[in-house]
Amino acid sequence: MRHEMSLRGGIFNGAVNLFDDKLQDVLFTLVRQGLCEGSVTLKVNVELWNVGEQDENGIYHETNKTHFDYNVTSAITQKNKSNGEVKEMLKLRCVDGQLELRDLDENTLFDIVEGGVQDGAQPGRDGTPD
Repeated sequence: MRHEMSLRGGIFNGAVNLFDDKLQDVLFTLVRQGLCEGSVTLKVNVELWNVGEQDENGIYHETNKTHFDYNVTSAITQKNKSNGEVKEMLKLRCVDGQLELRDLDENTLFDIVEGGVQDGAQPGRDGTPD
C-alpha cells in the first residue's frame, strides 16, 4: 500500500487531529480570557533507519525504514509591556576587550593616549585631529 507523504495523508491523522484540538482549545481560551495572542505548533520528527533484511530466497536487501513521531504544543500569550528610553547619549568603546559606556563629553587618559582626539573631542567634529 502506498501512503501519501503529506499531513493530509492518513498516516498523520493522529497528529492533525491533535493539532486541531489544541487549536480549538487556544481559540476558546483566548475568547474566554479576553486575550488576543496564542500559538499552536506541530513538530514532526523524522528518522530513517537502514535495515538489512533477507527475502524468502535468502537474498540480502537494504531497506530504508521510516519512523515518525510528533508533538503539538500550544501557548497563550499574555503581554504586559512597558517602554522607556535612556535620555543620555553615551559613547560605547572597547577597552582591553571589555565594552564600556562613557559620557560623550568625557575625555579620559585612555582617550588622549589611545584615541587621540577621536572619542570625545571637538576638532573637526568627525573625531580626527585638525
